[in-house]
Amino acid sequence: MAGITISVRMHGHLGRYAGEKTGAFPVSVGAGETLAELVQRFRIPRAEISMIVVNGRTESRLDTPLNPGDEVKIFGLVGGG
Repeated sequence: MAGITISVRMHGHLGRYAGEKTGAFPVSVGAGETLAELVQRFRIPRAEISMIVVNGRTESRLDTPLNPGDEVKIFGLVGGG
């Protein structure tokens, strides 16, 4: 399987799953890898994810395959009071 490179950014507290990275960073993924597999790779509990945006569009299907150059932003739950 040939690898492709995407850009990933984890917002808020999810940065801890990416080694505290605060900006976008490149990730090499396998051809056909899905959003679900990306989330699993970083061991992010799905209950902590509020939204995933791919190339500026909110993506609700975790079986969406990743493509070269995709920009993936993963947002965590926000609490307040």
